[in-house]
Amino acid sequence: MKPRERRLALIAGVLIGCWVIVSLLIQPLGERTQALGERIQTDAEKLSGLQSMLLRQVTIERRYARAAAYLSYASAEEDHREFLDVLEELSRTAELKLNLKPRPARLDGRLVRMEIELDVEGSQANLLVFLDQLLRMPKLLVIERLRISVIPTRTDTLRANLVVQALSPSK
Repeated sequence: MKPRERRLALIAGVLIGCWVIVSLLIQPLGERTQALGERIQTDAEKLSGLQSMLLRQVTIERRYARAAAYLSYASAEEDHREFLDVLEELSRTAELKLNLKPRPARLDGRLVRMEIELDVEGSQANLLVFLDQLLRMPKLLVIERLRISVIPTRTDTLRANLVVQALSPSK
């Protein structure tokens, strides 16, 4: 080989070597660096979000405590039994005569609807106390029907017939 051919072969070898180094080493390192930079940016955004949540932790806990009473995750039977017990206790404290007609719970999307028909008899003041306590319960309720009438034989006694649905999230 002549010196000129050797130089050309050396230059070609150096160029091929540079191409191999760039293709197999530098380019993958650059891509990896770029991916790591994007990941760092994403992690930094998550960290700043967590820091802002930590700053608002007290407010978040207070809001959760207010809403937690509405989110009962007991089984449907336990929740139904507990609700009936609460209704009976409310009627006892308001000194009312209560007749319960529970209907089977039904699943409505992500909600369990427990429907109960109530017949309540008592004085106007006691009936209003009962209804007020019912509406103030920390439970999601739908009152589908409310009929209040006077009992003809007793003028100081009212009869209320209402259908109440207690809503709770399904598991």
